[in-house]
Amino acid sequence: MSKEVEPPINSQDYLQIIESLPEIVRNIERHMCYQMEKHGLTMPQFWVLTRLFHAERELKVSEISKSLDLPASSMTEMLDKLEKAGFVKRKRIKDDRRVVVIETTQKSEQLRQKLTHSNLHFFQDFFNKLREDEKQTVLKMIRILREYTRSWRENDPES
Repeated sequence: MSKEVEPPINSQDYLQIIESLPEIVRNIERHMCYQMEKHGLTMPQFWVLTRLFHAERELKVSEISKSLDLPASSMTEMLDKLEKAGFVKRKRIKDDRRVVVIETTQKSEQLRQKLTHSNLHFFQDFFNKLREDEKQTVLKMIRILREYTRSWRENDPES
């Protein structure tokens, strides 16, 4: 007699996943939006700054736009607002005056420190409620999901 193999996921698990993930993302975004609003930023502006912080170098507008999957026109408008608020500076490259790079300012670095502290506290509050093995499982699953879903985008001819 052959034993039937159960599928790796059943319909109830599937429904729980597709209902839970968007809710989790919305709740985290709600918290982060509140933090951003206190500093006069929108979430997309925050993602631009985050991209610059993680690059640890000046980035071309096109690099930021591509990495965030935003059209250049939206990026220009966002950068205008960030520059006006004193969070970024535009700079032309000496070798090629047509190329504009974006750099962070002291004001954005100060904001980075405040937000890092605030967001760290938010996630520490969550992780403090978990056992160590649960923490490691959550972090491992987030890494796996991130890598796996990135492969979808890399294999998508439309992107």
